[in-house]
Amino acid sequence: MAERGNLRSLARIAIVLLCIGTAVLLVAILRSDRFDNEAYGKALESAVFLSFISLPVAAGANLIARQPGIAPFGYLTILVGAAALLLSADLIWLQGISVEGLGTTLERWTWYMLIATLASGVASMLLAGHDGDDANIVKLVRGMTVFVLFGLFVAIIEEIRVRGQDVNPYLLGALSVFFVLGVLVLPLLRIVTAGPDNYPTAFFPDAR
Repeated sequence: MAERGNLRSLARIAIVLLCIGTAVLLVAILRSDRFDNEAYGKALESAVFLSFISLPVAAGANLIARQPGIAPFGYLTILVGAAALLLSADLIWLQGISVEGLGTTLERWTWYMLIATLASGVASMLLAGHDGDDANIVKLVRGMTVFVLFGLFVAIIEEIRVRGQDVNPYLLGALSVFFVLGVLVLPLLRIVTAGPDNYPTAFFPDAR
C-alpha cells in the first residue's frame, strides 16, 4: 500500500509539472509576434522533447505499479527521463541547438539521455508484461529482447560518441531486426503457449 501511495504522489507531481510546462509553452507561443520568432521555435522544440520523454516515463511508472519486485528500474527510467528533460531545457532555452546538432558536450549528453530514456522506457514496457505463469520460452524471448535493446542502445551511443568512426552498420541492422522480431513475436508466443485458463479474453472471449 505504501508503494502504491508513493506512486500516486509521484503521478500527482508529474501531472502538475506537465500542466505548468504546457502553460509556459502556450504562453511562449501565443506571445510570439511571428511564426519565425525565436521564442516560438524554442517552445515548439520544447514541446517535441517533452512529448518524446513523457511516454517512456509513463512506461516506467506503469512498471512500478505492475511489477513491485523490479520497481527500482521504473524509478530509474523516471530519473533518466527527468535528467533528459532538464538537459534539453538547458540546451534549448539557454544555449541553443547548433547547426551540427552534436557540436557541444551539452548537446551530446542531451542526446545520450534522450536515447537512454527511450531505451529504458521500452525495456520498462517489456518488463511490465512479465507474468509468473508465462512459459519459459516467453520469459527467454522477453529477456533476450531486453538484452538486444541494451546492445542497440550501446551501439547508438557509440555512434554518437565517436564521430567520424561509424559503428558497423551490419551490427546496427542485425540488432534492430532482432529487437523488432522480439517485440512482435513476444505477444504471439504468449497466446500460443497460454493454457486454456490464461487466454487473453480480448482474443478468446469464450475461453473461460
